Amino acid sequence: MFPSEMDVDVLGPRRRQKVKTGCKTCKLRRIKCDEGKPSCNKCLSSGRLCAGYGIWDEGMTSPIQCTSLSKVNTPIPSMASQEEKGHFDFFRVIASSKLAGAFPSSFWESLVLQASSSELVVLHGASALGAAYKSRAQTICDGLLQNHISADAANRQDQSFAVKQYARVLDMLQIQLPRTEKRLLRNGLIVCILATAFELVQGNHKAAAIHLKNGFILIRRAQNCGYEVESDLAEPFTRAYMQSMLLEGSNSLSSLTEQTWASTEIPKTFASFHEARHHLDALLIGAVRLSEDFESDNYRCPGNIHQLATLERASSAWIHAYEASLQDLLSQSNHRTIYGVFMLRMFHTMASIMISTALAPHECIFDKHTEQFASIIDQTLKMWNMNGFAVGGPFEGHRSVTGPRVTFDLGIISPLYYTAVKCRNPRLRRQAIGLLTVAPYREGIWSSVVVAKIARVVVDMEENGFYAGGQFEEDSLTLTDPERYCNLAILPEENRFRTVRVSLGEEAGGRGILSCKKASRGGLWVEGRVEFDFVDDV
Repeated sequence: MFPSEMDVDVLGPRRRQKVKTGCKTCKLRRIKCDEGKPSCNKCLSSGRLCAGYGIWDEGMTSPIQCTSLSKVNTPIPSMASQEEKGHFDFFRVIASSKLAGAFPSSFWESLVLQASSSELVVLHGASALGAAYKSRAQTICDGLLQNHISADAANRQDQSFAVKQYARVLDMLQIQLPRTEKRLLRNGLIVCILATAFELVQGNHKAAAIHLKNGFILIRRAQNCGYEVESDLAEPFTRAYMQSMLLEGSNSLSSLTEQTWASTEIPKTFASFHEARHHLDALLIGAVRLSEDFESDNYRCPGNIHQLATLERASSAWIHAYEASLQDLLSQSNHRTIYGVFMLRMFHTMASIMISTALAPHECIFDKHTEQFASIIDQTLKMWNMNGFAVGGPFEGHRSVTGPRVTFDLGIISPLYYTAVKCRNPRLRRQAIGLLTVAPYREGIWSSVVVAKIARVVVDMEENGFYAGGQFEEDSLTLTDPERYCNLAILPEENRFRTVRVSLGEEAGGRGILSCKKASRGGLWVEGRVEFDFVDDV
């Protein structure tokens, strides 16, 4: 039975007044918009960002006649304002590497910077993002303050600049998006990612998801125009695809071509971080899609045995190549990307579990992988301990100086979430959930706090009192101990969900949908859907 009420902020549908006209921000807030152009006065007066009036509308056939195209083509002025230079430098030095996360990123650390030198819309987008990121820090080092302005006043100035600059970017996009020139399509894709990141930093998660979704639409449009999206530009979109695939399923964002994920023979050693990751991505996608094909054929798909064997060989080849290349990969890393080297191993652990269980008709198969789930938890803790990663109380002090933890790449959220929903050991899955909350941060549109809430709902629904009276909540930051997690009662098969899908709701606002499916004792499938609040500040 699916419980009717949850104690973890799962909310039922609400009747709300429909708002059919106005800017997207006012629509999301369900209030009447004054429809001022280019930004409505209601948003500006409240300090909110006006998301405009549908700049992503594919139906637009001609540019809005408010700014000449020649202005869009104007190169960066030789003397940009000191304010813009300062915020762009903050993006270049600080924000870009944080958005890249634990992995090297050609998009954030190279492509955007190069494009900013010749494309005004990209420069404006990068400087707006830098200002937004800077304004979200609660305190700023004295060396960054000019004229001894207080931190609060500086933050207000940064936010004001960010809002105005972002509005300029949206105005320029209105002109560029309807056109089909390769250069303008490329600009649109770059700025789409910058706008998505901007909204994430500002905490506007629904707007960020809309930007990202329409970025994939723009990719299809670019491909239809004969523009093959370069690998550096495709990078943030592939990362977003991976994030959504692991939580929503492989069809969640399906506009990337199959060729993008084409797997090649795995070498004996990896020459670069990028090569190791490319082959691991192919493994993860292959495992997810194999499992989904098995599910779509009602768990009767013997034809996929060959594909399973191929993935198993590839998984074995990958870990051997990784071990042989580990020292070289470490020598190529810096204080930030060294985490990524070890994170690759964690993702391989998750991939190996996925592959081993892909064609299993019963969920009890996951009990054979309890030690691997424990390994995911321990690998997370060891990474955090390497350089004193700030968690718990120290995390808040760390955030007050560095600003929000928002990255556009994958990190620990997916492996820990997978552990929480697929490992039925009550102690380990609760520890995985706990680790998602001790240092809240965001990977793309996915907040670790929200994902932890979702996982908690899945655990409560599956266990449904089975472990009533048990004491399993412990210090999440302690390495796992087999003596403490072994020999516990095994959750019955009929309690376990076969599939768990998470997605943003179609309606406006920060609402998401959790869909779960399991087999009943009579052999029929039981499905349930619950809503959750998608908005948690990070």
